[in-house]
Formats: sequence, structure tokens, C-alpha cells
Amino acid sequence: MIHPDGPEAAHLQAKTAGQIDLDDYPELLAQLKMIHLSSQDMELLAASRPVILSQIERITGSFYESIQRVDSLSDIVTRFTTVERLRQALSHHLVEMFGGGGGSIAPS
Repeated sequence: MIHPDGPEAAHLQAKTAGQIDLDDYPELLAQLKMIHLSSQDMELLAASRPVILSQIERITGSFYESIQRVDSLSDIVTRFTTVERLRQALSHHLVEMFGGGGGSIAPS
């Protein structure tokens, strides 16, 4: 896996026109193939960036409201952490994935 602070990540972010030559990253290519993530999927994710970022609180809130409706899941969450802490972590990860923070490989 590519480390967000490693040289591979810097190289990925430096590519022009938001394109990444995955042939240079066989491990990443294997991971993408494993989950059947295509270049078209990546383009859709990149196009979704403005919506995701503008709705981040709504997305994370809705996700954890759903979790809290299931008693067994809610018990697990409250036993080990708080919903607010998990919401913040999920928000952070989504911003990184879609906002170009640190480890983003989504096309710019």
C-alpha cells in the first residue's frame, strides 16, 4: 500500500492532468483489481469530490445515525469509543480521499 507521506504518493500527486500510470505501481494496481475498481470508477469518485466535501457532516451523521439504530452495533460503538470520535475519524478519512489531503490518489 502507498504510504501517504512516501515518495510514491508525492509522485502520484505530481502527475499532470490528474492521471496516474498504474503500471508504475503494481501493488496498487493489484489492490484496485482485487476490488474491481476501474479507471471509470476513479473518474466518478473524482467528479463526486465537490458533493462529498460539501456534504461531509451530513454523510457522516447519517451513517452513524443508522449504526445507532441497531442496538448491537450501538453497544459496540459506545463500549469502545464515542459516535462523535468515529464521525470525526470518518470525516477525516473522507476529506483525505476526496479532498486531496495527504494520501489522496483521486485525480485532480
